[in-house]
Amino acid sequence: MARKYPDRFAPADEPDDVGFTTATAARDGGEDLFEDLEDELEDLDGHRISTWGGSGAGKSTFLAALSRAALTATGDSSGWTVAPVDEPSATYLATAAASLQQRAFPMPSQRREIYRFALLRRAQADGTGVVRAELRVTDGSGDDTAMSDMALAGDVDEMLASDGFLFLFDPTLPAKGKSNSETLDPLVVFLKQRAEETQTWVDARLPHYVAVCVTKFDNEEVFRRSLRGGWVNQDPDTRMPCVRPVDAAKYVAWMCAELGETSVHETIQGDFHPDRIRFFVSSAIGFHQTPRQGFDSHAGNPFNYDRQPGRAPRIRGAIHPINVLEPVVWLQDRLRQHGERF
Repeated sequence: MARKYPDRFAPADEPDDVGFTTATAARDGGEDLFEDLEDELEDLDGHRISTWGGSGAGKSTFLAALSRAALTATGDSSGWTVAPVDEPSATYLATAAASLQQRAFPMPSQRREIYRFALLRRAQADGTGVVRAELRVTDGSGDDTAMSDMALAGDVDEMLASDGFLFLFDPTLPAKGKSNSETLDPLVVFLKQRAEETQTWVDARLPHYVAVCVTKFDNEEVFRRSLRGGWVNQDPDTRMPCVRPVDAAKYVAWMCAELGETSVHETIQGDFHPDRIRFFVSSAIGFHQTPRQGFDSHAGNPFNYDRQPGRAPRIRGAIHPINVLEPVVWLQDRLRQHGERF
């Protein structure tokens, strides 16, 4: 049983010097390394999952954290590997991972790109064979209008040929004068057009599976707002702050209302089938832990980043992803149960 999180913190501690291991950068040789994997993926019967979110939503950080979470996962989420399919995707992942190694948050791509990764899961003890799927990440500076750009470029079909979506809802956007609906609404319009063309509606709703992730739960403003709202509990195993899975859907509705983003929640609930939606509260870097004590809610500053005036935030120590791998596993499991692609 998760317990309620303490509502007060002591003054911030000095950052601890805690490092972590990251993925190895792509070897020289480029395209030749990926030809076989790319050919296999083109013929793959597995499903396609696309990640979607506004510029600055943390897609590159999320992806680097996903790669690490796959390596360290236990229990039902264990056995996964994230593999880049081509050289640009390998560079994207390696660059993001290298930024985390240097305790910096990865920067968005300078130009819009669709990066492709194979999600592979080893055979399980219950007899489940090797599972394969494809994850696509659209990233790039100013990609709030990426769907319009993609339509003009003629490659919108590549993005829309997806069975599931990982939508990253960034609760820090409204404070920057932006809205998550600016990213979600164009995508939904194109998905509706595709559903009408192919007649794949499900009870007059879109057929896709959607994992909605409220990102940056570790952000101080987001966390304190959640704390004041009474949503924060403490995980009984990791002792890290969390929103209970049973509360996630209500938490997302509450957060949307708090931020004046009710249209986002209305779009998700109205345009996608309720049986094909699940909500998560995520953090790519988690909260700060020390090597000896782990996470201690009474030890002072719980946040895993430092902010100095006029400087970019820096990560304090090892990353501890929260609900990064889980939404991907949920999407893959539901799509595998569904069977045929849309």
